[in-house]
Amino acid sequence: MSHDLLMSPKCCIFRVPITVLYRQNKEAFTPDAFSIGPLHHGHHNLKATKQIKFKYLQCLMARSFSPERRKTGLKDLISAVQDLERDARDYYAEPIRFTPKEFVKMLVIDSCFIIELFRKDAYEELREKDDPIFFMSCMS
Repeated sequence: MSHDLLMSPKCCIFRVPITVLYRQNKEAFTPDAFSIGPLHHGHHNLKATKQIKFKYLQCLMARSFSPERRKTGLKDLISAVQDLERDARDYYAEPIRFTPKEFVKMLVIDSCFIIELFRKDAYEELREKDDPIFFMSCMS
């Protein structure tokens, strides 16, 4: 049996099979604003929202660390995710076509984005007035 056909026992993230897409609404399975994780990462229609993810990362770092510690804090976060990078790949049913460095960067940015998104969703008063996720009709 080919090594490519073997899946980790941790495997729990799958791409929607093309046969399901043709039977269903294809757009229902394709992100139109944000991608989380590697399966749709880098698609041209999602590039505009990449800056929002970076802003959310900056918000989390500013909230979590003093200005003097932010750079070190981010390095510590990256280091912690690097320690989990190999395990994180095992959760995907298909090979992840990113270098370890690219994959870790994506995991850090996406996870910080999710944390900040949940925080801002839960605490309305923490939303910035110019946050397009909550204040632009095209994002709702």
